[in-house]
Amino acid sequence: MADLSVIIPFGISKERSFIKDRLLQKIDFFKSDERLEFIFVEGFSSENFDTKTKIEQKGHIYLKDEKQNSFSQGACRNLGALKA
Repeated sequence: MADLSVIIPFGISKERSFIKDRLLQKIDFFKSDERLEFIFVEGFSSENFDTKTKIEQKGHIYLKDEKQNSFSQGACRNLGALKA
């Protein structure tokens, strides 16, 4: 169990392609280890993109909130907090 968990909610949108670009930057920049873990929580996304593989390859945790019909940061954070 990590000493600190950082929860990053996100949703990929066709209308806001900069979100995907920014997410990919953060996946590469952040470093998870035994003391610090990054939990990326995907809410509703209007575009299919294989974020799970990219996130897990870098040693981070990926979660998906399957219940969302529209993006909710709060719901993503709650799911991430349960994992943390």
